[in-house]
Order: sequence, then structure tokens, then C-alpha cells
Amino acid sequence: LCGICVEMCPVKPPAVHWNNDNKEQVPVFNYELCIRCYCCQEICPEGAVYLETPLLGRLLAALKPN
Repeated sequence: LCGICVEMCPVKPPAVHWNNDNKEQVPVFNYELCIRCYCCQEICPEGAVYLETPLLGRLLAALKPN
């Protein structure tokens, strides 16, 4: 809830923002605005922003030879 991700989002309007300016709740992501720069993930001091690999990505990674 520190809001660094909201401040660091380079997109205007931000892809990550406070829901109704309520800074006591978790910031909300608008994935349609997101440019996948990952600034929010890199700057988060608590590791609260993380990427999830979709099922298809996990399956393809498991089939990939080392």
C-alpha cells in the first residue's frame, strides 16, 4: 500500500492507480493501458507485484529441452 507503483507508472493515465483515490486499498491495474514495462514489479519493495505465467506458458516451458 506504499503507492510507489502508482507513482512510477510511466503511462498517462497510469495503468496502475488507486481505486476511487482510496489509498487504504490495494492499487488497481488496468491491463488495457499497461505497456508491460514492469516498472511496478521492479520498484516494489515488498514484492507485492509479480508476474504469473499462464498455463500455456508453463506447459511450453515444461516441453522445452534444456
